[in-house]
Amino acid sequence: MKPVKITLLFFSIFLIYFKSSAQRPHLNIYGHVLYASPLDKSSKDLYTGGAGVEAGVLIGRGKTMFNAMIGTTRFFADDGNQYGYLTYVPVKVGIRQYLPLTMHFLFVQGDAGVGFTNSRYLANDGTRFAADIGAGVKFGLFDAAILWDNIHEENPKGWASWFTVKAGLNLGF
Repeated sequence: MKPVKITLLFFSIFLIYFKSSAQRPHLNIYGHVLYASPLDKSSKDLYTGGAGVEAGVLIGRGKTMFNAMIGTTRFFADDGNQYGYLTYVPVKVGIRQYLPLTMHFLFVQGDAGVGFTNSRYLANDGTRFAADIGAGVKFGLFDAAILWDNIHEENPKGWASWFTVKAGLNLGF
């Protein structure tokens, strides 16, 4: 009878541990390298593309994770661009939702925040609203996504947008 009680005790502790750990929020830290290709006319006329890095944290339970990130991207000047390169630094928060039945493999994500822009020659540098939406995959430590990224533009008035591909590491704790 004693081995049965010990087995039941260990089984109960095992269930309590896994039930409580499933309720704790999960924390992930990630870092990506990225390439951005301009989509709108004014950006296409001035820049050939951009490259950069970003880092962030994800925290949440189950299939929903809240995201906070910071990055930097340098857009390379086109030959006819008299203003030179453009540096873009986004600071965003958002939500990542893993799709059902994919075992945390496929996700959609949306972020919003501010984007700081800087160029040596442009007079309209500053802080603007920035947002993105996209989808991606997470496979082990590897994380990759494609996004439609946008920033409010002063001159010309409207939105600057680009197609972004990013990939990197996503470490879960």
